Amino acid sequence: MAAFLSINKLGKKINDKNLLADLSFGIQKGELLFLLGKSGSGKTTLLKILMGFVKKDIGQIFVDGLDFDIRNEEIIRKIGYISKDDIFDQNLTVNENLIFSAELNNCNSVKIEEKIKYWSNRLDFSQNINHKISTLNDSKLKKISLARTLIHNPEIILIDDITSSMDFYDQNLFFEIIREIKNDKSILFATNNLSLTEVFSDRIIVLDNGNIAFNGTINNLESKINDSFKYRFTFKRIVPNEFLKSLKNNNKIKNIISKDCNVQISISDKLEFFKIFKMAINYELIDIKISDSKITELFQRLTQ
Repeated sequence: MAAFLSINKLGKKINDKNLLADLSFGIQKGELLFLLGKSGSGKTTLLKILMGFVKKDIGQIFVDGLDFDIRNEEIIRKIGYISKDDIFDQNLTVNENLIFSAELNNCNSVKIEEKIKYWSNRLDFSQNINHKISTLNDSKLKKISLARTLIHNPEIILIDDITSSMDFYDQNLFFEIIREIKNDKSILFATNNLSLTEVFSDRIIVLDNGNIAFNGTINNLESKINDSFKYRFTFKRIVPNEFLKSLKNNNKIKNIISKDCNVQISISDKLEFFKIFKMAINYELIDIKISDSKITELFQRLTQ
């Protein structure tokens, strides 16, 4: 299948330093690609080039067969960008900010109100819809940023490491939404959160000094570093007996360690993890920690 977003030999240099060097890869529709790299590796520069905020020096970008150099404005209308720096008019309410953004993106005026109502309910900020943006916390603002992007329904979504300031439930809701909408979109998520990468990515690209050091899937990682993922669930109260019993009866789960409100397990099957995760939510789950030993080891090898 041809890539919906295709990047070919992309390069960007500032003061004789290569921010991006000979970068080539593609993203298909329905794919969530995580872009990893140390600070200064070129992640944000790449996103800004794709949004037209920064000019590339060399290389080609194609979106759905359209050449970025020729059809720039048309392509940018297909892209939604969620920045780690929330850019809102602090003097306006949430609703006013969303309307303003929707109108800038030429959304159907009849449907704007309907879409705002839907996403404010789905992302659980409807109670804040008439509040000033300046009164809301970072976690809430990140959900509003996602809603602002989804209202104009772009085909490509670029996300610049926004989940670090989100609380556990908002982060879980964020990725639940991403999984729901990704089938007809190409999503590029720049982050250094290795745990999220292990759980949610379809594919990973590691950038090192503007070059691609790794491009592959979690399965590729498993073949390189043969180990199970480790998860620690924390509940509001002592670990429920029903939950613990279901873990012990599951032959795909190993190394179960339970103490007080915490239980740690090892499992290599990502789909099985999602089943356990959904079950845990029903028992007042308040936090989850995911070991990043696999990807950390690879990350260190590739960027040292």
